[in-house]
Order: sequence, then C-alpha cells, then structure tokens
Amino acid sequence: MLSRALGPILLVTISLAGCQEPTVSMAEKVFTGGTIYTADSSQSVVSAMAISGDQILATGSDSSMAALIGEHTQVIDLQGKMIIPGLHDVHIHLPGIVESDSCDLASTPYSLEDLVPRLKPCLQGLDAGEWLSVDQWSYTAGNEPSERLPTVRAALDAVSTEHPIMLLGNDGHHGAVNSYALALATDKYGNQVGLSAETLAAEFVDFIATVGVDASGEPNGALNEDARKLVNIPNLWGYPAVDNQLVSRISDKLAANGITSVLDAALTSKDIAGFASAAKDSALTYRMSVAFYADFEDYRPQPDAAIDVDAVVAEGFEAGGHNGKDEITTMCLIPKIADEVNIPVIAAGGIADGRAMLAAMCLGADGVQIGSRFAVCKESSAHENFKNYVFDAKDGATDLTLKEITAVRLLKNDFYQKIQGAYLAKSTTKELKELLGRGRAKKGMFEGNLSEGELEIGQVSSMINKMQTSKEIIDEIIDDFNKVKSHLSTLNT
Repeated sequence: MLSRALGPILLVTISLAGCQEPTVSMAEKVFTGGTIYTADSSQSVVSAMAISGDQILATGSDSSMAALIGEHTQVIDLQGKMIIPGLHDVHIHLPGIVESDSCDLASTPYSLEDLVPRLKPCLQGLDAGEWLSVDQWSYTAGNEPSERLPTVRAALDAVSTEHPIMLLGNDGHHGAVNSYALALATDKYGNQVGLSAETLAAEFVDFIATVGVDASGEPNGALNEDARKLVNIPNLWGYPAVDNQLVSRISDKLAANGITSVLDAALTSKDIAGFASAAKDSALTYRMSVAFYADFEDYRPQPDAAIDVDAVVAEGFEAGGHNGKDEITTMCLIPKIADEVNIPVIAAGGIADGRAMLAAMCLGADGVQIGSRFAVCKESSAHENFKNYVFDAKDGATDLTLKEITAVRLLKNDFYQKIQGAYLAKSTTKELKELLGRGRAKKGMFEGNLSEGELEIGQVSSMINKMQTSKEIIDEIIDDFNKVKSHLSTLNT
C-alpha cells in the first residue's frame, strides 16, 4: 500500500503555541490540573492551558498561568482529565462522508417488502436505461424476505425492470443488483453475456465466492467486492468529483467531529490530485495521508494511447504471502509478459540468489524483486521464532492455499493443517473465513506463534539457512550474479 502525504497541509482552527511565556495580558479561559497533550515536536504533556477565542495563548504548568488570569477569566479545573488537539481517523473515505444528491438509505434496516416503496421515488427524473445507484444500504440488518420477494434481486426487480439498480453496502464491500443489471455483465473480452448460473460456472468462475445465489444456483442479486464491477456500473463508489467545494464540506464535517488528521484508505490518482489542489489553495484544514487505490482498468492501453505506468512486476506462484490463484511459474510468466509490454519488467517469485536473478534477466526481466530473504534478515521486524522456522524449512515446506479467499503461500504448521482439515470436510468459504479470522499473519510472523499463526514465505525458504544483514544479502546476490555471468561467458568459447 502506497502512503502519500499531501504536503504541509495542517491548518487547524486552534494552533498550539507550545510551552512558552504568555504573549497577551489576559485569557478568556484557563484550564488547570489536567493532562494536556500538545502534539508539538517534543510530544509535550502539560497540566495547564490558556485560550482566548480560537487561539491557544500558552501551555505549561498551573502556576505559569497566573499572569493570564484576570477578573473575567474563566478558570476550569480539569481534575486530571485529558485534553488532546484532535482525533485521528485511521480508516476513512473522505468523499463519502458528506451528503450526496444520490438516493441514500442511511444504513436503515428495511425488509425487502419495505425496501420497494422506499426506492421507487428515487427513479424520478431518470431516463429509461439509466442507472439507479443507492448509497448506504444496510446489508447486515433488515432484508427479510417475503413470499412475494424471496431475494434482494426480486425486490429490486419490483422497484424497476427498466433501470439497472445497485445497492451499495454501507461497508464499501457489499452490493446488490436487479435482473436488468445482471444482464449487463460482460466477460473478460468485453462481450455482454449476462450473469447467470451458466455464466457463473464458466466465464465468471473466479467470482463464485463473491456472487450470491439462490437454491437453484441462479444469482440472487448479491454482488460483493470485485464482482460488483462485472455489471459495469459507471461510478461504483458513487463519490462526487473532488474539488475545493467538496473539500470545504469535508473539512467542516471533520472539524464538527473533532477530527484533525485522517488516513483515506483508498483514493484514485484523480482524487489525490483534487485534494492536492485544495491543499495549495489552503482549502484543506486537516493533516492527511493517503492509501493509493489503483484500478488496473485505468492502466489498460487504449487505442493509440501509451500505457501510463513506468514498470510492471510479474510475480510467479513461487512467491510468498498473497499470490495469484493461477499457478504460473516465474519461468513461464516472465517471457510471456516481456513479449507483451515495452516497459521494464521486474521479476518476482522464486528469486533468492544471483543465479536466479541472472536467469530472470535471460527470460526478459529488467530487474528483480526479492522478498523472502529480506523477510528474515537481521533488520527485519519479524519474530525470531519465525526466522528460525524459515531457516529450518526443507523442500516442500510451503503450499499455496486459501484460493477461495485470497491465495497465500504458507509454511506448513498446525494452522495450515487445520486449513487442510477444513478442505477435507468440504467447508464453505464462510467457514474458511471464520477459521482464518483476523490477525493470523501478525500472530505468526510478528508475535512468533508458530502453531496458530499464519507463516507466509516463498518456496525459496528451503534455500535460506542463515541470518544475514540486508547489506550482506545484497552483496552476496550481486557477487553470485557476476560469477555466474562470467562463467556463462566462458561456455561460448
């Protein structure tokens, strides 16, 4: 995940003056006897603070405030309570926090029968065939079926058969559509084939886990995660374009809730440009970090247009951690990719030494990406238990599994054996997700629980058997690369 800071953009309504001598004669309010976190460069904590209007005049000890207390100054004893400059939201989607002009269910649970009359007025003003996008659908509550409306698909069909309709879940990951929308689904070649039991088993087999079906196997309207893209809705997220006016509304909403810094968990390049422009115009009143969301469709070459990327990483299934579902080796993948693009290709998966690096370049790669060796280097934050487990790994110690959720290559341990047991028991995707739970990778690789943790590493783990610094690893790889290259040159004579 790429994190970007959008420049010097902290412009809060109350600025901290730090621990300093007062610069004005009297304060409007003085807070004493508290724990006040200043958030200055020294991360100072003081007991007292003086303010006037929207300005902090001084921070420091209780006694240092005496000169600022006048006849009309309100003195407030915090009695040990804490004051902080503001809140930090670590996962937010800024364009979605302001009210939009679209149809919005406000996360209110509706039965399927009640959903129909609630949505019908939203069709007003739409031309035939125009999408109806509905925000903040409560997918976890309500949605009780009836004899007339046994599925959410049936309910949305009752709303309209002349418009494609999508309900956007209030979590950003779930959705539901009507039959009109399902009929718009296109295959990977762009052909409109519709989404049905037949096409789900053929063209859309990779989406079986994210498409809801009824007892007969036909789609029941539920489309989750990337399955929502199959029906080609123009604006999946339903977010408006980011401009200064929108940013100003966002700023007001954040300020009203005491939020002074955020991490937006998924912004496109266009969104980022909008926020960056607002920052230059001083319209951004909070500190902001960004997780960049790259939709690969945006980078597909258009007719007579260049590919707007600098390089491509081609990773074979030998790689550790999260992986592709298709078991294509690096040796097969690299030449295929290299033949299709005219930008640098970076090879990944199964590369641990100079020999593999040279082999990848012979296959058409311009560089290599190495993960497993550095995952267990001296500087790595991985737990020593995990590192030692990797050093002891033999051939066949890893396996690519959990393809129904997110394919991942794991070292075989007790948790891995539980996964295999679940497969033997023909567990559902839901049951596999429950088995996986949360924080498995952290438990294994960073907390050192070798039994219950997820131990992600590549097939090259059997080649890694000693602790080295990152410099030692790099020096060794380059040295091996040059030695093998030199040796090969002698074979040509």
